Amino acid sequence: MVLAHPSLLSTVLQAVQEANIDQTTVLQFSDRPVQPQFNVPDWRSILPSASDVVQYRWLELSGRAARNRIATLNFSSGTTGLPKGVSISHYNVVANLKQIAFMTRLENPTVANARWMGFLPMYHAYGQLYSCLMCVVLDTPVYVMAKFEFPELLRSIQEYRITTIHLAPPILKMLVDRPESSQHDLSSVQDALSGAAPLSRELRYKIQDRFGFVIREGWGLTELTCAAIQTPIQLAKSGTNSVGVLLPNTECKLLTADGNLAGDGEMGEIYIRGPQVFQGYWGNEEATRETKTPDGWLRTGDIAINRQGQFWIVDRVKELIKVNGLQVAPAELEALLGENPHVADAGVVGIEMQHGEVPLAYVAVTTGSQSSITANDIEDWVAERVARHKRLTGGVIFINKVPRLASGKIERKLLKEWVKKEQAMRLSAAKL
Repeated sequence: MVLAHPSLLSTVLQAVQEANIDQTTVLQFSDRPVQPQFNVPDWRSILPSASDVVQYRWLELSGRAARNRIATLNFSSGTTGLPKGVSISHYNVVANLKQIAFMTRLENPTVANARWMGFLPMYHAYGQLYSCLMCVVLDTPVYVMAKFEFPELLRSIQEYRITTIHLAPPILKMLVDRPESSQHDLSSVQDALSGAAPLSRELRYKIQDRFGFVIREGWGLTELTCAAIQTPIQLAKSGTNSVGVLLPNTECKLLTADGNLAGDGEMGEIYIRGPQVFQGYWGNEEATRETKTPDGWLRTGDIAINRQGQFWIVDRVKELIKVNGLQVAPAELEALLGENPHVADAGVVGIEMQHGEVPLAYVAVTTGSQSSITANDIEDWVAERVARHKRLTGGVIFINKVPRLASGKIERKLLKEWVKKEQAMRLSAAKL
């Protein structure tokens, strides 16, 4: 069946028609009963009787059935290409919940009167695992927002005395930059978990210094159910800027471009093996073979550095910009630009110039800075802080808003479309 919020019903009906799905499988789904629209009833119309409920028994899954039975079909972000259906089994979900619960409790007894705020999209692995499932495992109430609005988030944290928030770096940046933050009491928050996108060290310290709560980080993929690396609370308190350590029962190896194992402090692509690794891509065996080895290793496409068991994420393999044979990570430059007081958000991508590929930044400036900052100012500011090959030689282009997915990740596929047009315009202008 298809469950549709009443506000999105017309869109859902159009989608099921295009997908040749029977409209009688559609039900309206909301927290309050609603009247039928377009002949679509409220989901409560199919609820069984009280006697039927008493007799209901959950299907017992054990052994191979639990390992193979699909629990959820999530879709990868599609930031660089088309999204793919990721088959996650019951075994994957239970294992990842156990792993993360262990890490959450490690040196950190359950907070008395703990309360969470749920505003991450629940079709995303991060919001799904925490706001739908982990809260049950840890017996923690979660207050779910109907949709994300920053002032409403602050009001809800204050009213419900939220102790832990799960979020992405763009929201942490809002906490620092927007004036509404100082208009609400956020003293109940004891810690925050940041994921889904890279978090700069400077932003982490700004938040901790201003608001007093600890920020933990985590790293994962849709193909890892949710996570494989996380920061225990004591490690976060120590001042580390890593994304943490491996979850229990998780193996990792970093392979260099030539296929060798990366040494301590050396960059390499992350390969993960563990009970949280997905079953495969839905209806796409070729993509599964390219990503998952026969002996269970998941090729993640992320570049990391491992120093004595702690991990630092560099960037995606496909996103690295090659400047005169040297690698430049867009995430590093984006984090640096985020420290500029005039920059609200930024996305960095490579652009082909006469002598090869160089970094170009799409920048959204803060309110009030539009008339006081120029592209050259930002280029010069970055140049003072990075090596020559990391400078924004491709330039700075001002935009109203950096395109991001609901999870907080930059929609790099769109940035690449923009840069192709920019490249064509520059080539045409050079010929003239």
